[in-house]
Amino acid sequence: MSVGRNDPCPCGSGRKFKQCCLARQSDADTLRVRIRTAEGRVVMAVFKHAAATWGDALLQHAWEDFWLYEDVPEDMRAEPEWEGMFLAWFTLGFVPDPECPERTDSWPTEPLGLHWLASQRGPIDPLDRAFVEQACASPLSVFAVEQVTPGVSLDVKDVFTGRRFHTPELTSSRSLQVGDLIFARVVTLEGLSLLFGMAPYVAPPEWHVEVLDWRDHYFRKRVVTREMVARREFELRDLYLDVRDRVLNPEPPVVNNTDGDPLIDVTLTYTLAVAAAVAYELLLPLATLDDEVREDAVTRDAAGAVTSARLVWVNRTGKARRVSAASAAAASSARTTLLGFMTLSEGRLVVQVNSEKRATAIARQIRLRFGEEATLLERDVSDPVGEAFETAVKRKGLHLVEPPEVKNPEVEAIEAELLRRHWREWLDMPVPALQGKTPRQAARSKAGRERLEAVLMGFGRLTEGTGADDVAFVRAALKLPPR
Repeated sequence: MSVGRNDPCPCGSGRKFKQCCLARQSDADTLRVRIRTAEGRVVMAVFKHAAATWGDALLQHAWEDFWLYEDVPEDMRAEPEWEGMFLAWFTLGFVPDPECPERTDSWPTEPLGLHWLASQRGPIDPLDRAFVEQACASPLSVFAVEQVTPGVSLDVKDVFTGRRFHTPELTSSRSLQVGDLIFARVVTLEGLSLLFGMAPYVAPPEWHVEVLDWRDHYFRKRVVTREMVARREFELRDLYLDVRDRVLNPEPPVVNNTDGDPLIDVTLTYTLAVAAAVAYELLLPLATLDDEVREDAVTRDAAGAVTSARLVWVNRTGKARRVSAASAAAASSARTTLLGFMTLSEGRLVVQVNSEKRATAIARQIRLRFGEEATLLERDVSDPVGEAFETAVKRKGLHLVEPPEVKNPEVEAIEAELLRRHWREWLDMPVPALQGKTPRQAARSKAGRERLEAVLMGFGRLTEGTGADDVAFVRAALKLPPR
């Protein structure tokens, strides 16, 4: 929302906007327009200079170099990278490969923009010169979006050097979200920083850990400078092209249940030759743990016999630990795993589980308890992750799959408690994305907290805010600042 001249200033000074920051904002807007105008003027001038001096051969070589000589698109101008990313790189970053077979002695050995500056005989606008020099010295990097004011500005952090920039980006700030990773350069002139040559494809937060791994591999956790990043431009473009390929041709995520098995919904429907009351007694041990029966929606006839019920199949997991009498109950429940649901009615049993392994296990239990009295009528298998993924691709975003039916509040309470226990246990579980450390261990170091932030940001984006309470709990437990 725009601030009126007589509104309180957003800076919190208590003064009216017109008497406080209005003039400063107007100056910043004027400078932004001047720099963007210089950018457009310079890029076009250098491009024309390159075409007139070296012809199509240099442009074709640069196009192939940009794509690392693999799967090079034939139609340059049809690619999203052409106008924003490639032209900026070609004019103010590209240096011809000295081993190119088509190379001639006249090809430049420095960025084309600097060659253009040296070739000019007349006066050059000081802002144009400054833009060329700063752009040529600003390497391609990866920036994490830390704050967005839609239609106004972005706050970004260079993942490699750690430098932060406030950029008045009117267009990008309308589409980018906190946590997004962008491939771009930042040019700073007269105290104002602007994104330059930004890639058209954005990496979601789930990529942050992978980018950190890339950084640690090439820079080995040293203090990283812009010069060091510039020397890795080839590898950085390779990383971008990998992001691009996976954005355009995504693979379904691998999701496992609490047993570590691939998540697949399996529904087994049986016809029963025994009364529901008899079936209930046969199934009851599967829903009982520590003398507590996990059931809901039980109905009985006038004589008190069960006619229908929904039972929760539970089991105990993990190794037994020696605990005090006071914490025995908590320790026992913390190792409880919800394995599936059994819906019983007269002559019918429907079992729902989330893996093939559990489907095999429950089928064995039913066979042992019922024998010939239970006949498998239907076996339905669905892939909730794959279906959600296809929907997400169609919508060009990630969306959490809604449950197929409204759950019973008691069952939802059980699941919520199990989820809370999961997050309490997760704090002390080794996590691959944290380089094998537990979240508590990672939180003790600056590098570990950086990876924790990336993991939690990715989780929050994937659940579209539905996991906000879980993330808040983890952040509080690890003494991380709230977001």
